Amino acid sequence: MEKNVSREDRTLQWTDLQARRQSAEQLRDRLKSMVANHQTDKLADLLALERELNRVQSSLDSMTAQSRVLAGETERVRFDINYRSAPRSLASDVWSPIRNAWHEMGKTFTQSVAAAMLFVASALPWIVILVPGWLLLRKFWSALRRRLGQGVGRKS
Repeated sequence: MEKNVSREDRTLQWTDLQARRQSAEQLRDRLKSMVANHQTDKLADLLALERELNRVQSSLDSMTAQSRVLAGETERVRFDINYRSAPRSLASDVWSPIRNAWHEMGKTFTQSVAAAMLFVASALPWIVILVPGWLLLRKFWSALRRRLGQGVGRKS
């Protein structure tokens, strides 16, 4: 009667996270190069660069952790499948024996045909052996009777 299958697609979430992570890595690399090449004597500029570098690195660490969690969730597959069948009546009706007999009749007929096929398949090799043997025995028996008949006719 009813079936229900649920799933959750995280492809868009994974793609967005990877794009933001790549962008943050590029920004971090640029900030590192700016700190390394800092040439002014203003300490405030250097501290602002260091604070920004620290903020970017923190968000990058957070995105890496999110990537691990998301990868762990996508490695496990979860299916929720629910089936609900139509209710069956426990009480049998008057015609159920006839219905059952009709179904059993077809089953019995096919089993009988199968048994006949197996009998023919198992008897066929014996027929190939026994029929020529029976013909040879019959020929030998009739020749023996003719000889005995000719020998009995001479005595009289």
